[in-house]
Amino acid sequence: MKVYVQSFAGGYLMPTNPAKARILLKKKKAKVVNRTPFTIQLQYQTEERTQPITIGCDDGGIYVGLSAVSKNRVLLQEQIILRTDIKGKMDTRRSYRGSRRNRKTRYRKPRFLNRTRPQGWLSPSIRSKKDAIVRAILKIPLPKPSLIRLEDAYFDLQAMENPLISGKQYQEGTLLYAKNFKSAAKTRDGHQCRVCKSIKELEVHHIKLVSKGGTDKISNLMTLCKTCHWNHHNKDLKLPKQKNNFYTSAAHVQQGKKYLQAKLKKIAPLELTFGYITAHFRKKAEVEKSHVNDAVIIANRNAIPDPYFILTKNLEFRKRSLHEATARKGRKEKNRTQKRNKKNTFRLKGFQKLDTVRVFGKVGYISGFTGTNGAYVLDSEGKYIIMPEKTYKQVSLSKISLVHNNHGSVSFLKACEAG
Repeated sequence: MKVYVQSFAGGYLMPTNPAKARILLKKKKAKVVNRTPFTIQLQYQTEERTQPITIGCDDGGIYVGLSAVSKNRVLLQEQIILRTDIKGKMDTRRSYRGSRRNRKTRYRKPRFLNRTRPQGWLSPSIRSKKDAIVRAILKIPLPKPSLIRLEDAYFDLQAMENPLISGKQYQEGTLLYAKNFKSAAKTRDGHQCRVCKSIKELEVHHIKLVSKGGTDKISNLMTLCKTCHWNHHNKDLKLPKQKNNFYTSAAHVQQGKKYLQAKLKKIAPLELTFGYITAHFRKKAEVEKSHVNDAVIIANRNAIPDPYFILTKNLEFRKRSLHEATARKGRKEKNRTQKRNKKNTFRLKGFQKLDTVRVFGKVGYISGFTGTNGAYVLDSEGKYIIMPEKTYKQVSLSKISLVHNNHGSVSFLKACEAG
């Protein structure tokens, strides 16, 4: 584990070890400014010497891997879970507004062509994902990076076998259609078995056997682990229904990649790499497949991932409370004041939504409030932390202690799964 250090002036320095940080805190030469990741600020002037840092970014539609590496040493690993509820909430808002306009201005002529989309326009759902990545990089508690290396979503029919292929070798080499489609199938299925969700010993199953006329098309392939694959062929294990959607997450990565690249170039020089290169060097180093491990390999092919990483979830802070979303009939008096629904309360008795808290010996975050003295607390896995020997989810605020405030995201320190 590493302790991140802020200078007396507020800039970030290179991280230190927990033992040294403990001595500084004991002598009151430093104070704690953040818990996750654990960061201290020096209370005395010092030289602000830094080293060149490379940021590695494994962009994804839902999960993003980030890493910071300096001289083959990993300084930070982070996995970000992006929001996927933006489009649904905007659709709800649109229906509410349409209903309200119909009630209040039903005789107004429809307006068309009254909205323009400037060049480079992105849908709000895609833009929110890319902005979340940029914010996460800007929030990394380290000195300004000297280089950002971003993985571009791309499949190459032959470079997946030989990442150094070039020129004539493309025409003279053997086309690896089958390998390319199998890699695509694994990416579509999230690099996990479709039956047991295992991420180890993955194989690609042909739904319709090649001997019976089946092809290598993506629609005919399914990712299975070695055990489930054997059980299907030998013990008639029933397989789930094939997915109809193809590369939804990859499409999101492609749509906003130019926007993301332009934003990252403003932070530091940007260099692009590709997934097949990452996979080649990850396998060569015998590193498990994960977003944070990929980010480390992207940043530096010779770096060894740490056993711990920071898990960050992007969440909704304020819940939209549209006035008169559903009109009620038969009122004696009109509702002239806009009152927020009590369920949409985001602050209560010194606590606010998304605060990291400690309750019953566990650490979680407040997902919402109930009544006048209760809250719902979720852990890093999204499960409710409840009172021992009780079944209801509410926890009294008197049982909760504040760890630190959050706004828009929550972070936890997690251990990597053993390979």
